[in-house]
Amino acid sequence: MTQDENQKFQATKTSNEFIQKREAALKQLDEGYRIFQEIRGNQKEGMKFYAAMESVAAIFKGKCDDFCVARKTERTDILR
Repeated sequence: MTQDENQKFQATKTSNEFIQKREAALKQLDEGYRIFQEIRGNQKEGMKFYAAMESVAAIFKGKCDDFCVARKTERTDILR
């Protein structure tokens, strides 16, 4: 009995235009949500990468600044 009712329901799902449009809209929403989740995950991964890169760049900038100060001091000493 339950299988018969289910078969009838399945048959109306494929024949009813409104239900077909609803199913298509739900599939589209599901796909959109999946893509959103993927983009959000990529964004989080990118933020982690650039946060780590920022600290590396800051250390490198500090070393460059130190090198420049040392060369300026060396230049001043030579010119005296």
